[in-house]
Amino acid sequence: MASNLSSQMNNNNKPISLDEFVLEHVHGVTVPDKNGIAASPVSDQVAYAADRILVILNPITSQQMFIETPSADRTIACVDFSRDGRLVGFAEQGPNPFISIWLVREFKVLNKFQIKEYKRGPVMIQFHPKKPLIIMMSQEDPRILVYDYIRGVKTAIALLKSLLYDMDITQDGCYLLVCGYKKIRYYALSSVDDNKVEVNIMQTKRTVALGNENDYTFIGIKMGKARNVYAITSCGVLCKMKLRGVYIDKKSEDR
Repeated sequence: MASNLSSQMNNNNKPISLDEFVLEHVHGVTVPDKNGIAASPVSDQVAYAADRILVILNPITSQQMFIETPSADRTIACVDFSRDGRLVGFAEQGPNPFISIWLVREFKVLNKFQIKEYKRGPVMIQFHPKKPLIIMMSQEDPRILVYDYIRGVKTAIALLKSLLYDMDITQDGCYLLVCGYKKIRYYALSSVDDNKVEVNIMQTKRTVALGNENDYTFIGIKMGKARNVYAITSCGVLCKMKLRGVYIDKKSEDR
């Protein structure tokens, strides 16, 4: 990172003294995997982690904006844009991490809240496409958490017996797909914000019958168009499946 003396305005539109250092440009990144970088679905902006700074970059103009983590000693673990590009969210590493939600255009914080379920924080977060919810997972804790990011409260949880490697939400927001060792599953998201109980328990909608691929470890999963599902294994096999209402049919595989 590079800092220069400047008499610019800070994020609160207050004059900055010449005695202060102002971050003007970030030259490096600390992105250990794909979860530390995200692209806006509606603009040219890219958000990525640089230690405890979230950089929002416009690659066309090379303009950078910076957001610091709420904790002074925490780095950023993962980041995501909402489907409409209006929000960007990121999570800290470590115990009791903060989840921060920012308004991109206004460049101000919408909310920040702490979670206490993961010992080392989440490794992936995703915005629900239609509800004010953010879904998160850890690779060291077999639980999926759903939080209302407006209120900062947990609304649902899914308990698993083994760890996960990736997840994705269908474009209509109806299902959450997860993958891991010898499994691909999906969960219904229709009632995860039901306020009849304090915390909803997400039930497995269906476990995919993997056939000849039942010994594989699935490390990545992504929803495509027309309800196509793509999953990749640790040994490089790309599987194409079809989400059909209440089940997934495995159609083909490519190496």
